[in-house]
Amino acid sequence: VAALRETVAGKADGQLREHGGVVLFVDCSSFPGDTWRTLSDRRPDVRHRPAVVYRARPDGTAEGYRDGSVPLDLPAIEWV
Repeated sequence: VAALRETVAGKADGQLREHGGVVLFVDCSSFPGDTWRTLSDRRPDVRHRPAVVYRARPDGTAEGYRDGSVPLDLPAIEWV
């Protein structure tokens, strides 16, 4: 959870605050599988809404979760 929040902190503390209403996409593709499973099971708040937290797999598929109401259709992501 700490790694996820560190990833988001730089964006949320500056850029996103200046541009309200944007969807934050948090790419967790570099996280090891066990770390991602823990995150996707817990679905922690990323301190910005709306957000999509996702992980692309080596086979080209992606899974993720939403934090808040995401006003986009994202059929390429398998929601966990």
